[in-house]
Amino acid sequence: MLSKISTELRGISAIPVTPFDSKGNVDEAALQNSIARMLKAGIKVVVACGNTSEFLSLTPREIEEVTKSTIDAAKGAITIVGVGGDVNSAKAQARHAISSGAQGVMIHFPNHPYISDDGLIEYYRAIASETEGAVELYLRGKELSRHVLDSVVKIENMIAVKYAITDLMGFANFVENYGSAVVPICGLAEIWAPFYASVGGTGFTSGLANVAPTLSLELLSSIEKGDSARTMELWKLIKPFEDLRAVGSSSLNVSVVKEAMAQINLISNPTVRPPISTLSENHKSEIASILKSWKSFL
Repeated sequence: MLSKISTELRGISAIPVTPFDSKGNVDEAALQNSIARMLKAGIKVVVACGNTSEFLSLTPREIEEVTKSTIDAAKGAITIVGVGGDVNSAKAQARHAISSGAQGVMIHFPNHPYISDDGLIEYYRAIASETEGAVELYLRGKELSRHVLDSVVKIENMIAVKYAITDLMGFANFVENYGSAVVPICGLAEIWAPFYASVGGTGFTSGLANVAPTLSLELLSSIEKGDSARTMELWKLIKPFEDLRAVGSSSLNVSVVKEAMAQINLISNPTVRPPISTLSENHKSEIASILKSWKSFL
């Protein structure tokens, strides 16, 4: 089973947003409809409770709710569930995810002011030991030390690393040193995917897949075929959307995706929770223009 998951992680890992209803509660029906649409387009891996899912804004009960709803909607696909926070909560989330039918978990980088290398290794091992399912590491913000990486890639069920650091050379070095032990995934979405693929990246994560999954899939196909002209054509089409998501140190990341989904009637409410930023009318107009350019993919 782990080898099958590894294979699928070399494609697109779609990160569903968490829609909220008019009362601010998780809109399970909208979430499941969105996932069904992505799977129908050809997405094979869905990652619940990622950052684009507003993981850090969800209550413990909502995390369980989103986890179960995603797994139920993604039957037939690979479901990975993001886990994190204090070590005991992360372990409980991992147990719940696997017992609910997920094939693996993705460990968020811990948000803690005092992190030591040995403590981080212990954190990862403790969570991974809670499940026989696949484990994926989420690197964001800074590269881990060789001491940590040398240790965690040896964890038996550690099969992939989502590398979400804007450092192409750093990623190339990571692939050279660890690419034979784990699947090296571009964690920076479509905007970086062609470049990370050029140094050995296999697959990429996507928030865009919530809006235009066929566009994401065509980019993947062109990268895999080595069709650089088509890859750059699609990349230029996607770039304005990803540039907008990156505004203000990515403060608009989720807001842009939700607004785009609302504009094409995939969700009724594009609300995000603080401290994520809401959009200006100018931003909404920009999204409308981008969607017009994607007409053939929607």
